[in-house]
Amino acid sequence: MNEDNNVKYYGRTAPNDVQQALVMARVLNQTVEAETASFLYVDNPYGEGLASEAREAFEGETLNMVAYSMQTSDYTSTIDSVFDGGPDAVGAVMYPGNGRTILQQWGNSGYDGQWVGAEAIWSPDMLSEISDVVEGMYITSPQTANSSTFQENMGGQQQITQFAPHGYDATYLMGLALEQGGEASGTAIGENVRSVSRPTGDDTEVSVGGFGNGKEALADGSPVNYEGASGSVDLNENLEPVVPYRIMRVSDGTAELNQEVPLSYFEGKI
Repeated sequence: MNEDNNVKYYGRTAPNDVQQALVMARVLNQTVEAETASFLYVDNPYGEGLASEAREAFEGETLNMVAYSMQTSDYTSTIDSVFDGGPDAVGAVMYPGNGRTILQQWGNSGYDGQWVGAEAIWSPDMLSEISDVVEGMYITSPQTANSSTFQENMGGQQQITQFAPHGYDATYLMGLALEQGGEASGTAIGENVRSVSRPTGDDTEVSVGGFGNGKEALADGSPVNYEGASGSVDLNENLEPVVPYRIMRVSDGTAELNQEVPLSYFEGKI
């Protein structure tokens, strides 16, 4: 936020980590019904912040908070620390590379426990390759729009990485904000990006591949509402979207929908 002009310059099209932490805790509390849990996370701000928020929302007893280094290949001692005391479940914030190694070494360790992973671990190739180890694992993920136009232009659903739709939407929203602001500046984006993301009742709806229509509407003085590749992308006052979530469960190497978490679940929590 710039105090001189009261403009917020930072926003996001992906939901913040507090939302995902609430979903992870929901799985631990309601789906797994874990009485005890440990949290394993990559040792960076993303991992630590998300794990800490999930711990806060977990209603049972947290046994261990364990960070792992991406510079290591032997996680035997890390796994021992996670499972000290025999937690019912593990909330995990891991990237696929190290996550694969950790899960494989856990599979050979003799420890039991239900894994609940944040979205970063969702790699279709990894899940397929170590399907016997990850069978039954839960993974949380924000819902994304099923845009056939976006999928076709990206070369098909299998070519779309986890947050590609959100990156597309961020670029699109900035472009619309610049058009509405009438100048190419950060201030123009900050002042206009929220209004082009939300419905007003008399706006022109703009979607994937329709930037020209949005540009024409703005030139004619008509407000626009962007409906994106990742979802509605209705930015709140913090310039963040609050989105529905999916809870996936791995079966035969594929993450399949287990539950849907509606927007109403987050009311009063964020």
